[in-house]
Amino acid sequence: MAQRDADDAEGFVFTSASPVEGDRFSTTDHSSSSQATKLNDLERQERCPVAWTSIASSAASEANYSNARGQDDQVVPPPTPSDLVATQRLSPFASRSISLVVGADGSHAGKPLPITLTAHEDLLTSISPFFMAALRRSHLNGSFAEAHTGIIRLPDDRPDDVSMLLQWAYWQILLEKTQSLVNTSTATTASPTPTAKATSRSALLYHHSIDPSVHRYQRWKAEKRLLKETFGPSSPEVRGFKKQRKRPRPPAFGPLIRLYILADKYDVQGGLRADIVRRVEEVSKEANCVPDREDMDMLWDGLLEDVGCEGGLKSAVLRLFVGLDGRSLRGLFRDIGDGEGEEECVGWHPGFTRDLLLAMFEAKESAVAAEKEMRGGVGWRGLTKGR
Repeated sequence: MAQRDADDAEGFVFTSASPVEGDRFSTTDHSSSSQATKLNDLERQERCPVAWTSIASSAASEANYSNARGQDDQVVPPPTPSDLVATQRLSPFASRSISLVVGADGSHAGKPLPITLTAHEDLLTSISPFFMAALRRSHLNGSFAEAHTGIIRLPDDRPDDVSMLLQWAYWQILLEKTQSLVNTSTATTASPTPTAKATSRSALLYHHSIDPSVHRYQRWKAEKRLLKETFGPSSPEVRGFKKQRKRPRPPAFGPLIRLYILADKYDVQGGLRADIVRRVEEVSKEANCVPDREDMDMLWDGLLEDVGCEGGLKSAVLRLFVGLDGRSLRGLFRDIGDGEGEEECVGWHPGFTRDLLLAMFEAKESAVAAEKEMRGGVGWRGLTKGR
């Protein structure tokens, strides 16, 4: 998918590069066609002034470099393409393609082979300092091998997580373009601006196992509500619906949590972590569920983020659990083993349970303080005793 999107984007931005490359590296002097060549250059410059200016400056720099080497023994390092067009590129799609080899080589153990994903260099360097350092080409301090080969290996990551990261990065560009067009246009009665829902950032994190599950729950909930309003809450129709149509399985939060850990690992910029936190809260509200035990093990073991980090995923998940009622909490934390030889379920992560207990105490203290402030500094116990 990443390869197809990248190829489509490149085809949209660029015209054919063959004529440009042919003129740039031509070594034959055709004096009779010099006028035609100038006209072609002017035509290209009018058609794509930024790109053609960058190519022309690159060709001139290479010519000066060749002359300098012929006249003097000193080697003058040629400017890199990124130095020439870094500030003149039309979009991130105007850069070379980088291959991301994701996954460990498990051919000897019968495991899946690594998967190669493709992304544009400027896109990768704009979202993560890790990719910027790996792909920086420097003649003074040297460069990593990835900068020359254009291949970055990520053996410890999952292909679906990296693919979701690239999906967010590419779709974010389209969202920013759409919002810029909306902000610059004038809203009229005939053509109003799109609503906030139409340009929501939640669409950037679409996942094939999360969004359909949320949709199935919403449809199940709407059907049950319609039967209750039509026949009554205790009607045979409602009881039959509950018996035949069980509640759909809650969506899995694992893809979003793994993506958050990946974003924290590579320090991804651009608001990805905030988008993930927002999406987790939306899924929890829309599907009336919270992450399960495996998700909490993954989050508390794989993320070094402090619980008190404002806007972090750990604090957001704790707020979701604190907001549950007593019945829901008892259902989540009870043992489900039947005691007849079946091994009981492994408990929740100890770090998560400790942080959840502290968060509940803090929420209780905040509620008591708010109650005192509302009653003018006197607690509700004092008011009851005074009566």
